[in-house]
Amino acid sequence: MTPHVNGGTDDESDFTVELIRSILDRAADFGPAEIEIHSEAPDKPASYGYSQRLASVTRNITASLRTALSPGQQVRLVLWPKLLDRYIIAGVYTELADGTRTRSPHWGISMQHIARRSDERDAKPPTHWSLLTRSQVLDAFDRYCKVGVSGFASTSNIVA
Repeated sequence: MTPHVNGGTDDESDFTVELIRSILDRAADFGPAEIEIHSEAPDKPASYGYSQRLASVTRNITASLRTALSPGQQVRLVLWPKLLDRYIIAGVYTELADGTRTRSPHWGISMQHIARRSDERDAKPPTHWSLLTRSQVLDAFDRYCKVGVSGFASTSNIVA
């Protein structure tokens, strides 16, 4: 999932927390869900103090998203230098002939806008989402989720 969160107010944290809670609140016989949140890191990575700004943003996002987790649950946070897309990609693990497991995307949604609490005040129109084609899902998965993808600013696990 690629919402724009920064762990502050008036961003897409509320939506993200509620979606995480919904995903993790499933029947036990479905097995555990694995969740990755991809968002944008601070700008100007070559600037003075960037590592402190990155650490601060990571702490803020972690504190915000941790509220959705129960003991033993975790979410992976991936921060990118620039992230303009908003997607939800869902899939399963498939087992290969050699016995290894690999992630396999099944469907995806493009979220042109994620409603925020301020939208109600500002009378913004409703959120419009669209189902991605199979090709679009695979492209987004290759860009953000495939093993060996590089170019992100940082990754961390948020554990309850």
